[in-house]
Amino acid sequence: MIKTFQNVENDCRFTFENAVQRKGPFWHICTPGFLTEILNITPDDYKFSVSNLAISAFETGVTIVTDAHMENHIHILAGCRKEKCQELLERYLTREKRYLTRTGRTVNLLNFKCDDPIAVDSLDMIRNEIAYINRNGYVANPSFTPYSYPWGGGCLYFNLFAQRETGMKYNDLPFKEKRNLCRQRVEPMPDCYNVREGMILPSGYVNYKLGEAMFRDAQHYFYLLSRNFEAYSAEAKRLGDSIVLTSEELYPAVKLICQNRFNSNQPGLLPPAAKIEVAKIMRTDYHATNPQIQRILNLSKQYVEQLFPLGAKK
Repeated sequence: MIKTFQNVENDCRFTFENAVQRKGPFWHICTPGFLTEILNITPDDYKFSVSNLAISAFETGVTIVTDAHMENHIHILAGCRKEKCQELLERYLTREKRYLTRTGRTVNLLNFKCDDPIAVDSLDMIRNEIAYINRNGYVANPSFTPYSYPWGGGCLYFNLFAQRETGMKYNDLPFKEKRNLCRQRVEPMPDCYNVREGMILPSGYVNYKLGEAMFRDAQHYFYLLSRNFEAYSAEAKRLGDSIVLTSEELYPAVKLICQNRFNSNQPGLLPPAAKIEVAKIMRTDYHATNPQIQRILNLSKQYVEQLFPLGAKK
């Protein structure tokens, strides 16, 4: 029998309400990237960050619906009691410090925290949070798509290829490899935890099936993943996040600003004073990166770095 739109929507709502009862409330944990030093530089750094969260989730019993590991912050959609959010991050941070020390790096991690995770209290909100988290990686790094960014659960959503990736079971690894992966005393992990190329695969610890069930179908998920720039700008402002839009998404917004303020839809041809005004709006309202400001407004790298020196450092 073909289900009607309303039938499918009711199924999604029931799934959400049932999951809240079984998994606990849902929370969006986002550390403040704009206050945090760079943590993940090499692929090994990212691999450890992913494995670290997998281990921390098992230790705390937190359900991970999706996550995204960035160079200086992390997004996690978790199902648990609120106090467990802090415990999850504390365990993650303990191993992260140990890892950085072992690699000879000294990084101030005092700001790597989330004192007030955001309660996700409705079906529409959990859909928005999943889509926002899953698009973060490829927005930050245009070499990836939402289905190929490897550092988190986003690549698993409606992607059978990623879901079927296999590796060696963590529990079958030699002791030394387990030790290198955990940076702590070795403990047994769930049988679903598989390791590939030195990383616990997200398919073992991310409950992507639960996340998928919040959407009516793959088309509905993709629609939310690729919706307009206004929606994601509002979301990023609420989170205080540093990554908002791709250049392709940002350009129409900048054109609209130029049209409304200067009666011109060609940002690169604005007078210098107007470009400075637009650049400041791009940075404050849309968290545009220095390279984005440079390309869209046709400004030199040196000039943009003088305007926004902190952006140049990152």
